[in-house]
Amino acid sequence: MEELSLQDYLQGASNFYRFAGIKRGDQVLLLPTTEFLAVDPTTVTALTQAGKDLGAYIAVAFTDDCGIRGNPPRPITRAIEASDLFLAMGEENPNPISGHCLTALKARWDYGAKQADLNGGKGVLGSECSKFPVEILLAIADNLLRRLQLGKTIEIVDDRGTHLSFPYDANDIYGVGLALELGHMAAGQRTTWPLGGITLLPGESFSGTAMVDCISELPEFFQTPVRFKIVNGWIVEIEDRKETKELKAELAKPGNASFVDKIIIGINPKASVTTGIRRSRFGELPQALGVAKIGIGDRPGVVSSHFYTTGYVLKPTILVDGEILFDHGRPLALKDPRVRETAGKFGDPDLLLEPIP
Repeated sequence: MEELSLQDYLQGASNFYRFAGIKRGDQVLLLPTTEFLAVDPTTVTALTQAGKDLGAYIAVAFTDDCGIRGNPPRPITRAIEASDLFLAMGEENPNPISGHCLTALKARWDYGAKQADLNGGKGVLGSECSKFPVEILLAIADNLLRRLQLGKTIEIVDDRGTHLSFPYDANDIYGVGLALELGHMAAGQRTTWPLGGITLLPGESFSGTAMVDCISELPEFFQTPVRFKIVNGWIVEIEDRKETKELKAELAKPGNASFVDKIIIGINPKASVTTGIRRSRFGELPQALGVAKIGIGDRPGVVSSHFYTTGYVLKPTILVDGEILFDHGRPLALKDPRVRETAGKFGDPDLLLEPIP
C-alpha cells in the first residue's frame, strides 16, 4: 500500500471540503467511531486542520455504529441537526450513521444539513482518488449522465459470461450528478467520499448472470469469478463454492433478503483496484473506473433486510440502448473534448485521465 504523508491527507481533506461547498463560518461535525480513530487518527487531524484553514468551525464527537435504522444518542442528534455538514467515519461499517435513519433524514430534509460518509478505511482520504480534481470528475459524470438520461435500457456484459440487462428511467439515476449544477453539494444532499460512482436502481425485470470477482465479506479476488443468477431483481442462485458458503448461509436466514438494491458504476480514474482490495471494505475499489458494484439486501421503502452485501464485476462493457458507454471498463467519456479540456486546466489530460491499476 502507498506511503502517505500528512500533506496527502490535507490535500484530500481540502478537496472534500471544496466539493462539500464548505465556507467560512460553516459548522462541520466530524463523527468518527472510536474504532476508526484508533486505526486512522491522521484523517481526523487533517479534516480538522483543513476545515479550520477555511474558517469553518470544526467539532469532533465520537459515535457508535447505529446500524441500518438506529439513531445516535440525543446529544449527537442535536449536534447533527445544528451542523452545516456532518461526516461519519467507521472502520468495519463505513457509514455508522445511516442516511436512512430518522436523525439523518430530519437533519437533511428539515434543516438542510449536508451528510457525507468516508468510505474506504485507513488512508483513503490521502489516496490519489481523494485528491483527484472534482472538476474533472464532474465533467466525466456530466458526459455519462447526459447519455444515460436519454437511454431506456442498460446491458452489462463481459467475456467471462456476465450478461445483465434492465430497463430504467432517468429518475432511477443517482450519484455524483446531484452536484453538477453548482459544482458542489447543495444543502440537504448526501454523498460518499471519495467521489466516483453513478448509482442506478434496477427495476423488477432486472435479470441475467453476473460473474462476480469479489464480495464484500472476503478481502481478496476470486481465482475464477463466481456466478450469480438474477431473476426479476432477486439473486436466485449463487454458485456453490467454498468461498460462497458463508454468504449463502447468511442470505438463507429469516429476515435477510437477496434483493438487488442497486448497481453502482465507478467513474474515478485514480481509484485503485489493487490498493482498494487491501483496504477496509475494499477502500476505493467501488469508485474505480468501470467497476460495477451490485448491492444486495435492503432498500428502504421496498425490501427490508438485516443483512447487506455487495458483489463486484471488474471492467465489464456497459451498453445503453445497444451503444457502448464503457468498453471493457473504460468509458468513452474520457475522449470527450469537454472532459479533456477540463482536465487540461489541471495538467496533462493523458496523464490525468489514464486509469491507475
